[in-house]
Amino acid sequence: MPPAFRNFTILQGIVFDEHYDIVPILHVPEILKKFKSLRGYDIKKYEAATKPRTVRVLVVDDSDTTRQIEKSILEGGGFSVDTAVDGIDGLEKLKSKQYDIIVSDKDMPRMNGLVLLDNLRRMEKYATVPVIVVSADQSPEVLSQFEKSGVSKFIAKGDFKRGNLINAVKELVNE
Repeated sequence: MPPAFRNFTILQGIVFDEHYDIVPILHVPEILKKFKSLRGYDIKKYEAATKPRTVRVLVVDDSDTTRQIEKSILEGGGFSVDTAVDGIDGLEKLKSKQYDIIVSDKDMPRMNGLVLLDNLRRMEKYATVPVIVVSADQSPEVLSQFEKSGVSKFIAKGDFKRGNLINAVKELVNE
């Protein structure tokens, strides 16, 4: 063996086959000894520890245009976003997946934002999940109702800007 391989005890030598290809001769007990000395690790644990956490957001709004605008803003901010057409559709999606934050409209058919928020706070896994309500109605009575129900943040549609929504979500999920 060449001098570079003298201390490499796994490789015992080489031979040539009938096509003049090199075939290494390995010392199997030495290979097993090397494998036993390797530190074991769980690849899934490593990936989970090193992979950045993806924040999952559910946008609940009856207006298709508003839903798509909010979705594109949040996806542009690096969040994973699903949408629902109203409170009932939102509750169905909330039961099938776990979300880190919910962005909801106030006025929707079948189930409005206040009833959705009330239902969320009754669900054990969503009792403390942040909820942002986006609404044009900023009356003190409406704000008071939502605050009593446990809303995390209330954004006026008149003040709605890309940065407002992304900053509110980042603030509430501690990013």
